[in-house]
Amino acid sequence: MNLFSQLYNAVQNGIAVSLITLVACPHCRKGNEGQMLLLYADGRAEGLLINESFTEYVVRTVEQLTWKQPTVIDLDYENLQGYQLFWDQPSKTHKVLIFGAGHISRHLVEVLAMLNYEITVVDDRPDFANKHRFPKANQVLLQSFKQALAELCPNVDAHTAIIIVTRGHQYDLQCLRAAINTRAGYLGMIGSKSRVRETLRLLYEEGVAEASLKKIRAPIGLDIGAQTPTEIALSIATEVVSVFNCRPGRPMSITGGIRHEWQIVADNQ
Repeated sequence: MNLFSQLYNAVQNGIAVSLITLVACPHCRKGNEGQMLLLYADGRAEGLLINESFTEYVVRTVEQLTWKQPTVIDLDYENLQGYQLFWDQPSKTHKVLIFGAGHISRHLVEVLAMLNYEITVVDDRPDFANKHRFPKANQVLLQSFKQALAELCPNVDAHTAIIIVTRGHQYDLQCLRAAINTRAGYLGMIGSKSRVRETLRLLYEEGVAEASLKKIRAPIGLDIGAQTPTEIALSIATEVVSVFNCRPGRPMSITGGIRHEWQIVADNQ
């Protein structure tokens, strides 16, 4: 099966994959432009860029980067400049993993389903984790968080949001420990400021790097003054959308509305 067929199959089946294309190289390597490499979330690589040594160097480089959007990577290799790679992560849809099946999760699934997100809900309580309670979720797993995390995390990529809304502090920690080293495009946890602070302190004392802790969005959601479970779910969903769209989540009237237009008019007077 050629790389295009593998890429197509991965996208159609919702499998996390990165597409690396060599778009420029030094004069001594001319003729290799257009070569492609597929990198899967489980660490598997398909394809070849120039040779095995250079391909391994590219894989190590990409593994150290965080995906945000399609981008060009400039590389120096063996004292040669001019290598350029185009990095893309084609995706059929965004995925959302929700850990915890409480009241907020019910409303959150309703909102995210309208956005055509692929939704998985996880909880270990039969009365909560069932399709009757979450008819619009693509998958409802009646499992321990530990078991579900072990199964789901290997396929997490930058198109995946991990939302932690469990019923207890110990479960929050369990989920964060497993999720913090994934390539999730969004990682958020519900909780009061004191609960969040204590969780982050414990993770830091366990040796989690500060840079990794900064990836966690907590307390979760945009500040819209949410009080009810429905409002909280809406604030979480809007933050997820803003992150995936690489937008700041600010009012349109500020970023491109009447205030912006009025400033242009005023500046031109």
